[in-house]
Amino acid sequence: MARFGCRCGETLWNGLTPNDIQLYVFTDRQMDKILESNSMETLDFFELNNYEVWLCPECKRLAVFEKDSNSVKYIYKLESEVIENEHVYADNE
Repeated sequence: MARFGCRCGETLWNGLTPNDIQLYVFTDRQMDKILESNSMETLDFFELNNYEVWLCPECKRLAVFEKDSNSVKYIYKLESEVIENEHVYADNE
């Protein structure tokens, strides 16, 4: 379990399972390996991840952590959101 303070002021916590904070992102090659394996254990999925990605439910920023570390490598800020076929642009913070 860990906590992370987003720049918007929201505190993210991954203590619940399942949760809407942690995202699992795989490359196309990693996904092929997953789909080709008939006996892959759940823990094997975690070994394929290069990063841990958290989504802030408030501002939709993505925090990308280095694997097996509490160090944030990247933070992505929402530029726009598509709502009913229209782009809604985020404020410049």
